[in-house]
Amino acid sequence: MLKRYESYVKEVIKESDQLLETISNPNFSIVVPGKCNGNCSFCFWKDSKPCGNYITQLKETLDSMPSQFYQLSLTGGEPTLSPYLSEILENINTEKWTHTVLTTNGTNLRKFIPQLEGKIQHINISRHHYNDKINENVFGATSVPDASLLKELVKELNDVGIDVTYSAVITEHLDNKDEIKKFIKFAKSHGVNKIFLRKQHGTLDPSNAEKAFEHMEKSHHTCPVCRNTTQHINETEVVWKASLEEPSKELGMIYEVVYNQNGVLTTDWEQEIILETNKIKEKSDYILESCGGSSSGGCGSSSGGNYSSEPTEEEIRQAELKLKKKKIKKVLTRINKQLAEDDKVKKKEDE
Repeated sequence: MLKRYESYVKEVIKESDQLLETISNPNFSIVVPGKCNGNCSFCFWKDSKPCGNYITQLKETLDSMPSQFYQLSLTGGEPTLSPYLSEILENINTEKWTHTVLTTNGTNLRKFIPQLEGKIQHINISRHHYNDKINENVFGATSVPDASLLKELVKELNDVGIDVTYSAVITEHLDNKDEIKKFIKFAKSHGVNKIFLRKQHGTLDPSNAEKAFEHMEKSHHTCPVCRNTTQHINETEVVWKASLEEPSKELGMIYEVVYNQNGVLTTDWEQEIILETNKIKEKSDYILESCGGSSSGGCGSSSGGNYSSEPTEEEIRQAELKLKKKKIKKVLTRINKQLAEDDKVKKKEDE
């Protein structure tokens, strides 16, 4: 009986850990196959070969995702260097995927602008410092676009109705008040609509740079695994972003899904939790209504947009507690049922 019970508990734990529940608007990220001309120390990306039927499988996956998935992020590597980007764009159904974001360092971006129009609503351009040389140092590459080219690209994208944000990861080169103010002035002169200043994954605590502006008016959006703090600095919208490294694992439900270069769908960036689309629950009653898992815009919508509701810390705590109780009750019910059956078997054996 002990062996059967142990096997059963393991099975139940496995079933309850499949992350079938989702937040109300999870993000779907496509890691576009191809190379990258950068070598950032903080990047998760690892080069791997795409599967043989990559595009066909991707289209089937996109079409089969539940309706709560409508935010799509294209990331890499450097997507504009991928031989697959054009085909991926062609296979995006804009009626289903109503909010699509491309994250790029801008290297080969001009070539794709005609194709991006009508498919992409928002572009995050990775730019980690206002100084070209320091920016190249952070990227570990000299082939990334310089400031003058980026300024031209922003105008061309805005001219076709595509919103542009500059997104910087906070490093030792950009971690004090003066440097942040110079970066904001730089981005503002390029005509970008917003700036994301992202803390490297780890904790939700503010960086030293963010603390330097804590005296200024701000608004927050938080969830158990993410935080966005928005301020207006030098007449520019600045969003300080922080998140845990693997939100789905920390939250205990699907925060985002990732379609990897090898064609495997996972709920984490380390590709440890493989997912099948038919195992995802349609919709969700979870309280985190305005929380999304975009790797680019993150926590709310993939463009970092407005939040229609902002649950309090107590509401979040109660929602988490309710979800945990629901899962525990389900597991206990099944275990007790199995134990009762085991007792019957044991009684018969004793007789």
